[in-house]
Amino acid sequence: MEECAKPGSDLYYVLRKVAPGKRAAYLALNALCQNLNHTVEHYRDVSVAEKKLVWWHDEIARFFTGQVSHPVLKHLLSEREQLSQQSMQALVEANALSLKTHVFETRAALLQHYQHLGGIRFALLAGLFNKKLSGQELRVYHELGVVAEILRHLVKFRHFLQRQHLYFAMEDFQKLKIDPQPILKLKQLDTLVPLFDEYWRFATERFSVLNLSSKNPLRLEVLLQLKQANLYQRGGWQVFTHQLELSPLRKLFITTF
Repeated sequence: MEECAKPGSDLYYVLRKVAPGKRAAYLALNALCQNLNHTVEHYRDVSVAEKKLVWWHDEIARFFTGQVSHPVLKHLLSEREQLSQQSMQALVEANALSLKTHVFETRAALLQHYQHLGGIRFALLAGLFNKKLSGQELRVYHELGVVAEILRHLVKFRHFLQRQHLYFAMEDFQKLKIDPQPILKLKQLDTLVPLFDEYWRFATERFSVLNLSSKNPLRLEVLLQLKQANLYQRGGWQVFTHQLELSPLRKLFITTF
């Protein structure tokens, strides 16, 4: 579980802003989400990935009866009353859709998918601190989760493209008259720069209007993602030839001051 928050990682610095009594649960829930993401984003055999997701769906059901076996979920047992079985299983289903869908037809459908991947995750994490979130608070965390997924998919676009998953909608390609066929063959990649800029601006603007404390761990997580995306944006989105990462010192400053 500690692997997902190893020194130098974003989560390593974000955890410093989580109350000590909640750190184990916060880390465990993030580890669960990372495990699900890894299952569908790094698989070798799609049938094996599908079976793993079915197992996780059933394991979450067992978690809510106290019969859990996976160590990550065991670390969440003390927080079980503050978690939702429906939401946790919805995360599994969202990852199953990631596995099956290589391109979304509309941006609205893509953003809805991001809401299921990120919005639900962020709402569950926020619930660890306050199980009586208002409707407005839930909307803010769902929105923050959407921004997080937009940024994650921009920064890791090369990985997804190599697996033939296009995380821009078909209507985006049609609107800007970009032919996706050469891109799927890893050619004419510079034609994607306008789309990278558009999605980056969209995420930046949505993040800027969210009313959250500057020390909120979830806000800090997305702020680190935004700063890293900014590095790529200033360099013209060379995500196919360069790997950029905020320095550990920079991450420390961002999450401290």
